[in-house]
Amino acid sequence: MSSGQFVSDALPTEAQLKAAAAIEIRDEQGNKVPFGSLYEDQKTVVVFIREFQTPDNGISAKAYVTQLAEIPASTLSEAGVKIAVVGCGDYSLITDYKKTTGFKGQIYADASREVYTALEMTLRNLKGTPAGSLPRSYIPESALKSAIASTWDALKQPMNAITGKNGDIKQLGGDFVFGPGNQCAYAHRMENTQDHVEVADLVGHAGIDLVPTAKLPA
Repeated sequence: MSSGQFVSDALPTEAQLKAAAAIEIRDEQGNKVPFGSLYEDQKTVVVFIREFQTPDNGISAKAYVTQLAEIPASTLSEAGVKIAVVGCGDYSLITDYKKTTGFKGQIYADASREVYTALEMTLRNLKGTPAGSLPRSYIPESALKSAIASTWDALKQPMNAITGKNGDIKQLGGDFVFGPGNQCAYAHRMENTQDHVEVADLVGHAGIDLVPTAKLPA
């Protein structure tokens, strides 16, 4: 299925969408659901993150999901859009992840990374923002401070509860707009660990024009 060449913004083909839709992922309770059910009846922004709970590598993803959580529910409802997050770790970590990010929507686990592969999110690395490039607005101002906070959060949990369950820390994610039905209006695959699309730009592809009350950068 892979084209053999990574393209960050290529829309998935019909065959790729069909394959991805049939893959089962797990919800917060561990129930298996077809990936396609996330956007079967509604336009849905789907954000693929790297992992759920790695102390020193999950900072950027958490900051991004925290920004997503700041979008007013009324804004999404009026636009007929929902946001879902998919991580490549174990579903048992979702509840705590939602607490630390404040995200009220649905978060799912694709521990096998089958959906990532089907949608050609094939890059794996630990690179940050390239030298000479401005970091995305969601990147914490103080990486050290964020790393310390993230490490402390992780240490408060029993080590055996998260070891081996976090997900592949090198697996890069992406940002998509799916549905309703088996269609994709926008795709962005990350090229480094700090390469999620600006939140305002992403939801703009879903028809949402964020206003200042959303507390997001212009």
